[in-house]
Amino acid sequence: DEALAESLVSEELAPAVIVKEKKLEVLDAVEWTLANGAKVVYRHADFEKDQVQIRGYSKGGSSLYGAEDVPSADMLTQLVSFYGVGEFDAMGLQKMLSGKNVSLQLSLSSLSEGVNGSASPKDVETMMQLIYLHFNEPRFDREAHDAIISRFLAVVENMNNNPQKVMSDSLNLILTDYHPRTRVINTKYLDDIEYERLEEIYRDRFADASDFLFVIVGNMEKEEVKLLVQKYIGAIADLERDESWIDRKVYEPEGKVEKTIPMTLATPKANVNIVINQEMEFTPYNSMVMRVIENILDLRYTESIREEEGGTYGVGIGTSLSKEPIEKARMRIQFDCDPERAADLKQLVYTELDKLATEGPSEEDLSKTVENILKDREQSKEHNSYYLSTLLSYCIYGINYDDPANYEDIVNSLTPQNVQDVMKALYDYPNIVDLVFVPEMEEAAVE
Repeated sequence: DEALAESLVSEELAPAVIVKEKKLEVLDAVEWTLANGAKVVYRHADFEKDQVQIRGYSKGGSSLYGAEDVPSADMLTQLVSFYGVGEFDAMGLQKMLSGKNVSLQLSLSSLSEGVNGSASPKDVETMMQLIYLHFNEPRFDREAHDAIISRFLAVVENMNNNPQKVMSDSLNLILTDYHPRTRVINTKYLDDIEYERLEEIYRDRFADASDFLFVIVGNMEKEEVKLLVQKYIGAIADLERDESWIDRKVYEPEGKVEKTIPMTLATPKANVNIVINQEMEFTPYNSMVMRVIENILDLRYTESIREEEGGTYGVGIGTSLSKEPIEKARMRIQFDCDPERAADLKQLVYTELDKLATEGPSEEDLSKTVENILKDREQSKEHNSYYLSTLLSYCIYGINYDDPANYEDIVNSLTPQNVQDVMKALYDYPNIVDLVFVPEMEEAAVE
């Protein structure tokens, strides 16, 4: 412990050349292109004084590998965190980071890979060193790997009887139409994780600076950040690849799938899930109206199902609009209730959806929703994370959500007819998965 190294990186790295510097005036940021092809965007923000955040993003993800590699790819970033990095095993790394305010996680999703880090300004160099090491000097530890897989096996065996896991697994399988890439985490899944293959996938995904974008936001001087970027991100290897993801066509089933699934439940309650998917153009306008629809339905369900009917503690509703792999809107509605009331309450859910699509919202509901969204918007602007996500959207999709034309102006100008039109488009022969989980002996009551 006394002989702990002062730095995670033993050799002295020479700062890389910045081949291009560009001001992003609209977001008060600067973009540097390094000699290795990596792009770094920095913006000063001091709403949280003791914080600097970084996101790294690159297209590709687990979509580049076959279905047989899904377990290794999906568990990759979680397992790698137990191996350590560079010269340090997990315990050694923990000691090195003791007393420092720094965290870094890797991510590997179906369409992209990345890093997600946060540090106080004085520990940003340590965070940069961790990024450099995860790319250039990853560590693989067979002993640690086998130990953690054994621990996971014990956890998974205990989870198999957990109703929440069974429901979640069933929903995922049905929502992806039992696609070969949709796997349930069980002992077979863990057995299919191959240590050697995991290392190959890792070294492939985190090997090339040239197709990575890094966005940094926080309370540091630009020149200080610039030097650290040149030194550590500039030293990441460069393969000059130009990659994207592959659309593996993991889509929901077509039409309406309606199922009642009896289960052994300790608490005799029904769990209702309705998921609606519809192709929709990825635009700021559609994105904002989908958010308004979510908020209006939240008001309606609180009133009609929770308060008037007293049927549930609350209806969870979420909407999203995604661009990749295809442009699509999704709405997800979920609630628990008395099994005997599941059919009636579910019908109320559809009644509100029909009503919004055929009549539009009331002026009062729309006005209340707009007020809430704009209030949340003002509050979000008082955080560093607002600028991080705004810059990411701008750099990846070319949409500046900080521009009122892409946010406030849309929300302020909405009429009930506008909302009705988008809801009608969403609800025009969508794909619907309608799933109700009930206690075994109560199945007949719902059907």
